[in-house]
Amino acid sequence: MKFKLDENRVDGCDVEPCARLHENQPRMAAHCYAETFAERFRGVPGHPYQQGFDLRIVPEKLAEPLRWPNHRMIFVNSMSDLFHERVPDDYILRVVHVMRIANWHTFQVLTKRSERLRRLLQTKLADVAHLPHIWWGVSVENQKHGLPRVEHLRSAPAATRFLPSSHF
Repeated sequence: MKFKLDENRVDGCDVEPCARLHENQPRMAAHCYAETFAERFRGVPGHPYQQGFDLRIVPEKLAEPLRWPNHRMIFVNSMSDLFHERVPDDYILRVVHVMRIANWHTFQVLTKRSERLRRLLQTKLADVAHLPHIWWGVSVENQKHGLPRVEHLRSAPAATRFLPSSHF
């Protein structure tokens, strides 16, 4: 199935924005549209990205998908990474609980933190890994970082896996 992530960018959850994957990455990491976008609004009073690309958890957005009566393809955290190391497991469980309940939607969850995704799908998220309306994916911006992520995803017990191909 082909789709464009940009066309599905309907955030309905929780974390804004993420952070660099590795501390030795430059502040404006290559291939990170979210960082470039968010930093343009740093310091703009009242803007959702007033804090730029700094990680913050936004629990008041968790229930939004439950209020949408018609099916939507929801790209969870299009401007962040749900599996960021500073996002607590308990919070990830809350986000996924909403996805489980809102089963009339399709949720796309994309991460660069593939090892954490795999570990949680094998443990704390094992009961939702089989749900076909939750798609689990990994970013593949290059061969060096992407191939290990693809292997982590392949070894995760997920019913629906996806890889975005916008970088190819």
